[in-house]
Amino acid sequence: MSAYACEPGKGSEPGVGWNWLRRISVDHEVVVMTRANNASAIEREPPLPNVRFVYLDLPRALMWWKRGPRGARTYALLWQVLARRAGRRLVAEQPFDVVHHLTWAAHWIPAGVASLGPPFVFGPVGGGTPTPWILWPEFGVRGLLYEVARFASQQIARVNPMSRHTWAAASVILVQNQGTLDALPVRHRGKARIVQNAGIDPSEIVVDKADDPGPHIRAVFVGVASAWKGLSLAVRVVAHDPERRIVLDVVGDGPDIARCRRLVDRLGVTALVHFHGWLSRAEVLDELQHAEVLLFPSQHDEGGPLGVVEAMARGLRPVVLDHGGPAISVSAEAGCRVPIMKRAALVRSLHAATLRAAAMSPEGPLRRARDFTWPAKDAVLAAAYEAALAGSRRL
Repeated sequence: MSAYACEPGKGSEPGVGWNWLRRISVDHEVVVMTRANNASAIEREPPLPNVRFVYLDLPRALMWWKRGPRGARTYALLWQVLARRAGRRLVAEQPFDVVHHLTWAAHWIPAGVASLGPPFVFGPVGGGTPTPWILWPEFGVRGLLYEVARFASQQIARVNPMSRHTWAAASVILVQNQGTLDALPVRHRGKARIVQNAGIDPSEIVVDKADDPGPHIRAVFVGVASAWKGLSLAVRVVAHDPERRIVLDVVGDGPDIARCRRLVDRLGVTALVHFHGWLSRAEVLDELQHAEVLLFPSQHDEGGPLGVVEAMARGLRPVVLDHGGPAISVSAEAGCRVPIMKRAALVRSLHAATLRAAAMSPEGPLRRARDFTWPAKDAVLAAAYEAALAGSRRL
């Protein structure tokens, strides 16, 4: 398994890598290649059964240009070269039934472990649903530049021989949503299956959530505060409420947080929007336990956001855009999906949806969360591996 991002106790890509590995190791023996900087966090955890880690990173002398998220995508591509070399050594040393690329989970990032010999499973990957251009002005200058670069990367991937080789080499491609399926060349769509990467343990579903909001509606935003995550839209929803009923707790940090703080000041809602920064997972779950609504109007693809599933598992009713992964995650009984429209109308619609969601029963999202438990995904994963092996036997 190739899992560039794989770290316990984290959300986003690192959490995806760790959680899927943890589940896969229950029924399979796994040799996983991941970044060396994940080793300390992994080794603090109880050992996973049936798992051996191989840690890979470029020499420090060659990493001076990478600082935090800066250069992360370039480094991820270079890391694939290391993964390919290490994968060849591993395949030469012992037999493997399947090679599985897990993270990074973007369909347009080539996988170094493609074509190592054993059947190859790619995904679950996302990144194929374009951000609606009508919402680009909400990003700010920095976010707009990123979105232009992301759009260009997706277009280049369509003709990038390394990306195309990855798709062609895969026996099975797991995609997180219809948009990513549609982004694949037509000839590869027949071997693709839709499965979101967010998963939780059944024990994480809290069925006895207290739901007494009092005079205010408690909404929460959880995630990296990037321009395309929709935090600025969530702030505008709070300001749009004439009765000042909505209180918003912002859990997370990121490059757009300063712009959103300025927006809070400009709109005069400093008493209603509380910035908590990064919290531990236990603290995040506690914030969710005491809220009624997850306000997450992300304009990004968001293949299968774990935060949405975790919120539903605590009885929160998500308010999301009818776009990408969140729209797939949230059923009509679990929350509200708001169609894409111009900003002023969108803020009004998000505000109305927040009020509706606050009045909904928590039982709907609790039931929907059961569809995202790991046991519910086992059959999908087993079918993917069996299909990969069957294809290999036919060859």
